[in-house]
Amino acid sequence: MKRTMQLTLAIAVLALSAPSFAGAAGITSSEGNLLAPGTWVNGVSHDTVLSGEFFVAECESLTLAGEISQNNGSRVTVVDTGLSEASGCSSEGTPLPIMNVTFIDAESANESTGTLGFTLEVDFPFGLTCHYGASAIPFSYQQNSDEISYEGTLTPSSEICGNLEIAGDATLTEAKTGLPVVLD
Repeated sequence: MKRTMQLTLAIAVLALSAPSFAGAAGITSSEGNLLAPGTWVNGVSHDTVLSGEFFVAECESLTLAGEISQNNGSRVTVVDTGLSEASGCSSEGTPLPIMNVTFIDAESANESTGTLGFTLEVDFPFGLTCHYGASAIPFSYQQNSDEISYEGTLTPSSEICGNLEIAGDATLTEAKTGLPVVLD
């Protein structure tokens, strides 16, 4: 069975694009009901790790927020709400602001894996701000689960910044109720 789900993991540019997941059964409530268009969903990670050439940073929270625009049992589309954010990111005790987290899209063609796209900025303490992005970070999930695991490489807009590896797990919830949403 093909799956399609849109993670809400880094959003702001999403308003310009409508990510979709063809072939998925849908994003459902914990009771098994398809979530209606207009429902806001969040992907929250408390273990995101960013690794660059000269640093490793951990984030206390990475929240990605989106609004379902289509969820008919075979296709899910989530659009940007502009409310994604990262907080509590640091490298060896030094704060490392992660800004402008923007979710682009997420897609799954089977029951346990997919890809997601997003961008973010890292504001280094020595005065350099680096812009990073990726269109196909791999993620995996268990069928009927509210959690995804992701790991991949974000490429910089400038070579001086170097590549950025990202990894973590995100739990998916309905924004209004805080209840889990399920990828089925």
